[in-house]
Amino acid sequence: MLLAHFWGMGVTRTDLFSAEENALARQLKALAHPARLAIVRQLLEAPGCVNARFVDTTGLTQPTVSRHLEVLVDAGLLHAQLAHGRVTYCIHAEGWAAFRAHLSTWVDPACDCTTSC
Repeated sequence: MLLAHFWGMGVTRTDLFSAEENALARQLKALAHPARLAIVRQLLEAPGCVNARFVDTTGLTQPTVSRHLEVLVDAGLLHAQLAHGRVTYCIHAEGWAAFRAHLSTWVDPACDCTTSC
């Protein structure tokens, strides 16, 4: 444990990377859970879902769903607003567009995928 602390292992050095790389990493990390993928898919198919529907569709508890939604909001992928005493979630249009743009710069030119090692 002492060596890990001394050598800085386990510490994320986000300062070594561009803002775009950090943003994409945050968004990919937010999407790297099956429940969050299911929530995003549901919102992409039927915008404006209410929090309670996510509990029904995922089978997870309300606190767990709320935490997953918080992660997606913090990553800029979802927008939350209070309506009639309940929180409503939708895809954050600008955040989703930025995510797609950042991802396309990695996926499209990354590999021609015609050769292997």
